[in-house]
Amino acid sequence: MEKEEEKSLAESILTLTKFVKQLRSKRYLQMVDNPKKFLGYSFLLGVVRGIGFAFGASLIFAFIIWILSKLIIVPFLGDWVINILDYIQKTKVY
Repeated sequence: MEKEEEKSLAESILTLTKFVKQLRSKRYLQMVDNPKKFLGYSFLLGVVRGIGFAFGASLIFAFIIWILSKLIIVPFLGDWVINILDYIQKTKVY
């Protein structure tokens, strides 16, 4: 039974070795091994995420303002919405 276990263990080690070699050949791991590439990639990823966050927040804010502008016709909310929209217009930076 020991020889079978040794054979199974040797096959497992061989499989793991092949798997590790495949992982090392992947572009991401090669990039992580090179600090300059990794820092450049991380910086670029941060810039893209920041732009996406700003764009998404702008769209959501514009949608909220649009919804508020439609609420002006509701009598009890109209004055409150008009005050909010006036405040936004006064504080808008061009």
